[in-house]
Amino acid sequence: MAYYLLIIPLILYAYFFYKFIRKTQNFHYAIAVIATIIGLIDKDYIFLNEGFLGFSFIIIVMFTGVIDHGKLKTRLMSVRGIYAIIGYILVSSHAISYLQSIINSNFLSSNIMVPLGVLIYLTFLPLFITSFHSIRKRMSFKTWKTLHRFAYLGYYLIFFHVYLLDNSRQGFYIALFLIYTVLRIIQAIKNKKRKS
Repeated sequence: MAYYLLIIPLILYAYFFYKFIRKTQNFHYAIAVIATIIGLIDKDYIFLNEGFLGFSFIIIVMFTGVIDHGKLKTRLMSVRGIYAIIGYILVSSHAISYLQSIINSNFLSSNIMVPLGVLIYLTFLPLFITSFHSIRKRMSFKTWKTLHRFAYLGYYLIFFHVYLLDNSRQGFYIALFLIYTVLRIIQAIKNKKRKS
């Protein structure tokens, strides 16, 4: 199954129901937590345990920051923080399922995928915490913005993580991050021109 196709309905949901998502964000968080718990209990939910659903949310968060201005960007931006939180919660099912391999083996001698995955999860942890409005409002915008620049590092760590997976989706991941990189460079050039 092409799990990355989950991105499409999630984008459509944000586009048409962005107001509903914002009004009921705690409800969405609760659903994500319940889904994560179900995924941990029942290992048959591959799209949860392998991080596909959570990764789909993260991809949307990634590209929202680099797509051009327009109604799509405006509506996605309005739920970007919410989607980031949901994505992290759902990816937790994937991360926690691999903690046992760290506990039962030497962390440093384990497959590079495990410590790399832990590094990614920890990189996004402070971003996850400070994405909640109650936490964010206590920080200055400059401090918050500086902290969240680490998301770029996290995105490329994710790329290396998924690239190391030898499977049929490897081409998709390469194309995905190449497109993201090009869009990020274009955006940086535009921002530089605006400032000058």
